[in-house]
Amino acid sequence: MAAADDATGPLWNPAGLTAVDGPELVFVHSQWFQDVRSEFVGGAVKNGENGFGFGFLMSTVGEIEQRAPETGKLIGTFSAYDIALSGAYARKVRDEVSLGLTLKVLYEKMYVYSSSGIALDLGVRIAPGIDDLSVGAVLQNIGRMGAMRDEETPLPFTAKAGVAYCVGAESLKGTLLLTADISKASDYWTTVHTGLEYRLDRRLALRGGYSFGQDERSFSAGIGLAFNIYRLDYAYAPFDLDLGDTHRVGFSISL
Repeated sequence: MAAADDATGPLWNPAGLTAVDGPELVFVHSQWFQDVRSEFVGGAVKNGENGFGFGFLMSTVGEIEQRAPETGKLIGTFSAYDIALSGAYARKVRDEVSLGLTLKVLYEKMYVYSSSGIALDLGVRIAPGIDDLSVGAVLQNIGRMGAMRDEETPLPFTAKAGVAYCVGAESLKGTLLLTADISKASDYWTTVHTGLEYRLDRRLALRGGYSFGQDERSFSAGIGLAFNIYRLDYAYAPFDLDLGDTHRVGFSISL
């Protein structure tokens, strides 16, 4: 939440859009377990004290088996997907405080049934002037979805808060970024995520993380490479309970 300062702001914390260095585009592919995957395309630009962003997120599930209710015989397969189209705006209201919002238009389809809705995210990012310390918080999914097949599909309202602190590491010839986030969703228990990033000369970043409060997930790791206006990021997170491993690849361009 506190470290979101790029074109992924509409996804994590829109208030971070005021910290974008310049126009930026980002593409992120996430491969989850059980053939679930998501694609995100986002962009951000800063104009004075204002930040603007957009995002397109699509999550899909592979072929789902359809069986006859009487016999259990396989009669075919179908797919399911969710789409979120978002626009975000942020403004620095004081030197150390930025506020942001993301408006999302939502659509989901499963088999021949579909539902649509609208939601809002509200975020804040504070840089109190203590070295490279920042604090952030966001309320996500304030809104509602329409009914699917006469059944309500409630949105997972989520509250998140986090802190990020960047310190110099002269002995390692780089910098260290320490992060910690806490998250509580209406349909999930409270989780805590911690992270550490070592960055060398703005070209190489090594990352590690650990999550608390999740039975199926704990450790994660990643790497980032930057060259000129391009950046490539990769993250790996294994899941327990025989769920499998997840992978995330991101590519961004600073224009």
